[in-house]
Amino acid sequence: MQSINLALFFYSFFILSAILISNHKFGNKRINDKMFNVIVLVIFFVLIGDILSRFEGIENPIYPILTRIGNFVTYGLSPIIGFVWFRYIHYKIYSNLDRLKKFTNKFKVIYTMYFIILIITQFTGWFYYIDSQNYYHRGPINLLAYLPAFLLVSLVTSLLISRHNRIENNHLIAYISFGIIPVIAVFLQLIYYSYALIPNALTFSALVLFLFVQNNRANIDYLTGLFNRRQLDYYLEDKINDAKKGKTFSAILIDLDNLKTINDTLGHSIGDEVIKATAKLLMDHSKKSDFVARYGGDEFLIITEITNEKEILNYIYKLNENFNEFNESQKELKIEFTYGYKIYEKESNLQAIDFFNMIDNMMYRNKNLKK
Repeated sequence: MQSINLALFFYSFFILSAILISNHKFGNKRINDKMFNVIVLVIFFVLIGDILSRFEGIENPIYPILTRIGNFVTYGLSPIIGFVWFRYIHYKIYSNLDRLKKFTNKFKVIYTMYFIILIITQFTGWFYYIDSQNYYHRGPINLLAYLPAFLLVSLVTSLLISRHNRIENNHLIAYISFGIIPVIAVFLQLIYYSYALIPNALTFSALVLFLFVQNNRANIDYLTGLFNRRQLDYYLEDKINDAKKGKTFSAILIDLDNLKTINDTLGHSIGDEVIKATAKLLMDHSKKSDFVARYGGDEFLIITEITNEKEILNYIYKLNENFNEFNESQKELKIEFTYGYKIYEKESNLQAIDFFNMIDNMMYRNKNLKK
């Protein structure tokens, strides 16, 4: 039985390592990629904790210590998996970190209470206890230890179902499977404790998610790594709905001036490099709360929480300085842009298309002034 658990451990260990290495090679600049890596890392430590807790009944002074450490790590990280999973799905749907703050604060309170009970468990055996022969036993309130994870899985599943129209069908199945597979493993492990089912089920879920979702970034522009038009439309719709409730925002449209000339004289491959360089400059300049997307072709849209015109102009001025610094470092390329911007006024009740058209018109007026 121990040999089976060791075989499962190495199987999961190599899968998780391969996922992390693959993601590292692809690049982890996008927030969702970072969140996915956190999920994989937490599962990795749960896997380590679980294998440490499997050396029961062996007469060696070190094993009781390892058993206690392993169980403490496994129980301590279990709710965190559900939390980072919720953050991952929430950001996939809304692409908005601000919306997560309220939930994050609530989770911190719940997790603090859970962690205090886990510490007390080491002396009272509430969740579990280790006997004098170094054998694990479930405590009187053991099932309560799984409650935070179950609630989070239920919350994520509800979110996925209510917002299924924003997710491709094959991705939806992968997302729901990530939560359902470990839940099934929990019930099975309550019956067959001797087998390490939960961490290996989590590893399988991460593999499914990686194969069907992470490697097929549906909301990401393939060339720049920015959000694409599809995700932009969803995000702008959410921001307008929030603005009507009182939380307004602004948007800045960036249009490259000389991309056609670069394509005609230097070739489209150089033009692609210009677009990628522009995307990097925009991301380097943006704040964590900013939403940066490639609208199409040589147009980019930045949605920001700034609602003061002076601050917006200062934002654009500093962005232009970054472009100038880049141009000074280049011999052949020179990237220039024209901008349009607008603060969304909640009283206007503008639809997304009308709001964008007003920004677009300002950008074209500025472009004509340049000419």
